[in-house]
Order: sequence, then C-alpha cells, then structure tokens
Amino acid sequence: MAEPIIIPLDTPFGKYSATITDGRENILKSWTVETDKKIIIAPSELKFELGEIMQFNGTAVPNKPIEIVLEDPQGKELFSDIIQVDESGFIEFEYKTEQSSAKGTYTLIATQEKDTEFIYAGLGQLPTIPVNLEFDKLNYSTADTAMISFTGKASEIISLLIIDPSDKPKGDTISIKLEPDGTAEYELDLSGYASGVYSAVASKGSAQSSEIFTVGLQTGSGEIQINTTKLSYAPGDSVLILGDTAKNVLLTVTMKDPDGNIVKERQTFSDKNGKISEGSFRIPSEAKSGMWTITAKSGSNFDTIEIEVISTVTEGIQISVQKGADIPGYGKTLQIKIVGVSQTVNIDIISEEGEIIESLSFQASSQGEINQPWIIPKDTEPGTYTIKVHDAFTSGETTFEIE
Repeated sequence: MAEPIIIPLDTPFGKYSATITDGRENILKSWTVETDKKIIIAPSELKFELGEIMQFNGTAVPNKPIEIVLEDPQGKELFSDIIQVDESGFIEFEYKTEQSSAKGTYTLIATQEKDTEFIYAGLGQLPTIPVNLEFDKLNYSTADTAMISFTGKASEIISLLIIDPSDKPKGDTISIKLEPDGTAEYELDLSGYASGVYSAVASKGSAQSSEIFTVGLQTGSGEIQINTTKLSYAPGDSVLILGDTAKNVLLTVTMKDPDGNIVKERQTFSDKNGKISEGSFRIPSEAKSGMWTITAKSGSNFDTIEIEVISTVTEGIQISVQKGADIPGYGKTLQIKIVGVSQTVNIDIISEEGEIIESLSFQASSQGEINQPWIIPKDTEPGTYTIKVHDAFTSGETTFEIE
C-alpha cells in the first residue's frame, strides 16, 4: 500500500534514501528534494544573540534587482534596500543588532519581480513561524475564484476573515488547516462580491497578517494626478507616492532611473474616495544621481513626475580620519568618516606591528555613510596606524597618525 511522504518546508535540498523492510527483504528507495523557488535565502543561524550580526545568504535570479526588507518582531521596518544581483545570483545581507534590540522573530522579506519570500530568524530565542497569505493577483472580476496561498506552522489551524469595502466582515470566519509541510491553498468564490477594495485577515491566536485584494476595479477612468512628499532623495530613501483620480481605479506605477531603465513597477489602485497612496517604492542604495521619473498609468490616462536623486556614494570606499573632540573621563578621540558603504560595516584599527588595536562594527546610513568617533585607548603609542574597512560587497584602507 503506497503512503505519501510529506516534505517539510525546512528540509535541506539534496538526495535522500530510505530502506523498506519486512524483516526478510530490503528495498532501497531514493529521491531528491528540489525546489522551483527563484529566491532561496536562509539565515546563517536560526537563533542569534543580542548584539550579534544577523547574517542571511542565498541565491536569486542573476542580473536582476532584489528588494530586501528586515522587520522586527513588532513588524517595524529596520532596514530595506534594493540590491542588484550579479551574474552569480549570490546574495548576502547583514544586520548588526544591539543589546537593547527586541527579542523575538525577525522577518526578512525578499522580493524580486513578482516573487516574494519570507525568511525568519530569532533574536534571543528561536523563531516562531507566523501565518502569511498571498493572492495570485490583485484584481478580480465577480465571476473569478481567488486563489489564496498560506504558509505557517505545520498542521496548525488558522482563521480567515474577509473584510468588505465598508470595513464589515464579509460572511463567516473560515477555518483552514495547513498541511504537514506548513502550506495550504484556498479558493475564494467571489460571486456576489460588490466592486471595491477588500482585506483578507489570517489569524492564529493573537498573531495575524492581512492582504488587500480588489474586485471589479477598472482602468482608464479619468485624469490622474500624482506627487511625492519631497522633490529630492538619497540612495536608500523610501518614496511615498500620493495622488488623486477617479474612485476604485486600477493603476500601474513605474519608476525609471535617468537612463530610462525600469527600477520597479507595481500595480495599485485608488480607494473609494479616489485617493492614491503607494509606499512600496524605494531608491536603490547604488542609485545613479540625476532626475528619475515616476509614472502612474490607467488605460490611456497617465501622469508623470520627476524627482531628483542626489547620490553621496562615490565609486569605492572613501575613508577619512580626523582629530575629534576630547571627552571628559574618556580622553581624546578621532572622527572616522566612511563613504560608499552599505549594510554592516566592519572596521579594524591596526598598529605598525600588525596588531589589531580595536575592531568596530556599525550600520551604514541610508546614504551609505559611517560617521563615528573613536576613543583612542589611553595606552596607545604615537605613530602611524592603518584603518581597514569592509562591508558585504567591498573593502578599503588608509593610514593615519596618532600624535
């Protein structure tokens, strides 16, 4: 009698084998665990300690940008960036935690084109897997059946509630049991759904997540006007796009760099009051300076605006060490400024004899900079010292004098 084998989501890829026996004869069966996922990223450890560097690495589609967002246990965005994946497809991401960082499950959200993956790691404790849901598209007709994909903890039962455009529950709560591999799919019949914007809320205990979907929205329904909250941006900045058009209209928003390359394109909508609000756009950390364009289009109607990106990131790392202030009770300092870095930046101060005097680690700003004082140890001898700097992508060094 054949029994199916459920492969858990966290099973390592590779070749497996099993021996089946009735006590007299043995049968060896082999199989290979593979994936059709385009984004495969994992933390170096499931559990990190406070103050440690959280490290993630993996692969994605080569030669295409990928957006990385790290959220803390409360869902607050700690870091985000758009990284250009090179021809190897390899991705590496680091985040320096503090002793005061919140304990719990941290979520790394990786998005490349239409593919999104959620990666979990624990800080101070092992991670717990929350419930996530995803629709197969944004907008449906009333004759459609929406396909909802769920991921969560193996075999748990979750609750699904649909909220209608007037913010009232649409029907009863639906119970969905996840498979032993932690996934499930549910077909939502949309017959009888009025045109508008809906929310789907999946919950398990006090934890919940939600996704927006729309029914019956159309394109090309009148004039579009968009704007941003400011006119100039630095690499790494988020861009909030606001605007007005007819109510309940589907739009496609496109961001292009000064060379006309599409950096990001996303389908969105106007609400029941005709308001547009799209906050998923961000300037890449390696953005080119110049005038960038943002276009919102619906049918034959569109509006295009320009924003200026001012990049302080120069080619390669630039390091300067200047005399700093005297701090009472601590002594003399040097001011270390580094430009052209990203993510976690590691710094070594090295003596003429090659001894590492001190190792430092800081998180680069969204502009790709580090600007930090260094307290000179009291027993440090005068002389020439070397400062070596490296992040996940590049490195550099220079010398300086201590008098």
